[in-house]
Amino acid sequence: MSSEETKDLDENLVDSNSYPLRNESKDDTFLIRVEESSASLKRSKTDPDMDCIKVVQYDEDDTEICYKFYGEKDSPNMEYNYHDFSHSTWYDFTKMKTPIPSKIEKHTCDDISICLPIHAGILYSFKRSISGITIGWAFLRKSGRRLISYYLKEFLNGILCAITMLPEVISFSFIAGIPIHVALHGSWILCLCATIFGGSPGIVTGVSGAFAAVAGTYALDHEDTSYTIDDHNMNLTRLLVAVMIASILLLIFSFIHLASINQFLSTSVIIGYSNGLALIIAKAQLHGFHDFDTGKYLRGADLYISILYCVVAFVITQFIHYIPKIGKYIPSPLLAIITVIVIHYSIVIHTLPSIKISTVGSVANLSSETSFPSLLFLTHLKYVRELKFDFALVRQSLVFTASILIEMLIIADVVKTLGAREPNSNQQLFGLGFGNFLSSLMGSMGGSSMVGITIMNLNSGSKWKESSLVTGLFVFIMLAGGYPILNYIPIPALCGIMFSVSCHCFKWFSVPMVIFSALPGRIRSLHPRMEMKISRYDAFIILSVTVLCVVWIVPLAVFFGVIIAAFAYVWESKSKFKVEIYYDKEANIKYYEIEGNIFYASKRMLTRSFTPREDPPTTIIVLLASTSLFDYTAIEALNSLKGLYASYNKSLIIKGLSHGCIKKVAKMNRLCRHMEHDLVGITPPTLPTLYTPFYHTTLTARTPNSQLQPIY
Repeated sequence: MSSEETKDLDENLVDSNSYPLRNESKDDTFLIRVEESSASLKRSKTDPDMDCIKVVQYDEDDTEICYKFYGEKDSPNMEYNYHDFSHSTWYDFTKMKTPIPSKIEKHTCDDISICLPIHAGILYSFKRSISGITIGWAFLRKSGRRLISYYLKEFLNGILCAITMLPEVISFSFIAGIPIHVALHGSWILCLCATIFGGSPGIVTGVSGAFAAVAGTYALDHEDTSYTIDDHNMNLTRLLVAVMIASILLLIFSFIHLASINQFLSTSVIIGYSNGLALIIAKAQLHGFHDFDTGKYLRGADLYISILYCVVAFVITQFIHYIPKIGKYIPSPLLAIITVIVIHYSIVIHTLPSIKISTVGSVANLSSETSFPSLLFLTHLKYVRELKFDFALVRQSLVFTASILIEMLIIADVVKTLGAREPNSNQQLFGLGFGNFLSSLMGSMGGSSMVGITIMNLNSGSKWKESSLVTGLFVFIMLAGGYPILNYIPIPALCGIMFSVSCHCFKWFSVPMVIFSALPGRIRSLHPRMEMKISRYDAFIILSVTVLCVVWIVPLAVFFGVIIAAFAYVWESKSKFKVEIYYDKEANIKYYEIEGNIFYASKRMLTRSFTPREDPPTTIIVLLASTSLFDYTAIEALNSLKGLYASYNKSLIIKGLSHGCIKKVAKMNRLCRHMEHDLVGITPPTLPTLYTPFYHTTLTARTPNSQLQPIY
């Protein structure tokens, strides 16, 4: 600001003696006027004789300090803003001593409390975990007793979900490398148990894609002829025992309310998980083009016919809903299977009698012997005795537990975004734990929530648990009496349906979003459709989780994404940390205003801002209302600064500590011997010149000694 501009500013201030200036505070608004006898306020970046405010802030690389100046505003906006400075902390603190409770605070928030037995008691936590059995039933609600049409709609939606579940579970059994009847029995047992004991209406459970992909990493290669039948039975027994151990862990997690960790799953991680799962499902469909006798890919006419069946099933499943009269009333997977069966047995078999297309009956013949589940300790007792309980089994159980937990939490988040009734994740976790335990005990496969069928069930209008109950019962009926029909289904038709499921699971909008986020701004500005940039941290998380789900284990890929998201948050929080320095020449006091959380990542930025050797005898640290002492590192840093100033016989006073910070410091009182906090009380303290309005209602001319000394 030049001298001429300063002179113009002085004249404007003097001429504006009738111009009202308004304080921008929300708490106390008052009008002040400028009198002719008052000295004009001058601020400059360069003139040391004029008042200015210098802001000290560290760069992200922590190598140098950048300086910013405040004060070059127009005259009507140069008055003091109450909320810009720290002494408003006293009012915020007194105002928050008795906060007004919101609607959600009137209810228990146990779903976001980890280790609930420690806070609320063991008996209360156990009751909360098993109380899902009484939640989500329409007959327990008055409105559900009067509407017969509601039960009819729930019944039809349950049949629709069951018909859709059958081909999906059969395809997932190939991914997991287990017999088809083991996967189907596990699906209906798990669906019934999770529906009855869980607390999430509308969610359908069974052998899911993520769990099948994880289980497939432990399966033996069926194309390898070196493995005997005993080897495959031993591997299946090992898988069932691992599921049983995982179910026990799930019950324990439900008891301690560990489902609250879903708060750490960011949207970027969920998108990457969905994309990775879609690629896993699509990759696993290549088994439909194998000769199950030789283990080699099909060739010639067999390959072409299989591709034709796959394309027909994919097109029908993907686009039949565009035909209103058909797609609304007939499930697309059912229509696709019927169409392929008709083409195969009425045209292809008679035209090309030598064609060889694999069907469910040719791969795993479903019969009366497989129509009911069998106890694990009866049919596999020999292999259970020979099983080694080693670290590999424990690791497999932990991976299964993580896979079930992650998929359940993601499904709960999806259900919430669809606008349905928010599920109780801990009660759903209890239902999954009980269902997986019973399923493995009955010699069947475990699983988790199924995202595609759950979305279809909710979009069809299902509101409570009846539709999921019908789904489990219908799958059992099909296995008990309708198994001959399932044997006629061609495997390529199932592959086409699963390709459609993969397309729906993949978040296609994330592809341009990730690409455009990596481009510079001058390229994105070329076209409006390219303005889809998100944080590059989020783009990296989406890409890394997607790739790692395919090449690595799914739970570890999600865990890696959570770590990257946490690291990005810490880095961004550290970069927003700011220290503003003020000096009152009249009182010979230096003020350090701190904005942002003080924690381990911002410790260096905090300590490097202080100069105890050059500071005056009295230095005050003012913590703004948004500042908190996050961890022990923050308290230790302030304690060290206090001791450092004491070594120079100087006083360092800390003001503006919130109520939570005061309690935290008080609990470690013996560790903070140098800590002297001064919480601003109910009555506003006597503030220095800088912390009062620039112009009073009764102003007097300032003397040169009352001006503030700028900091350079």
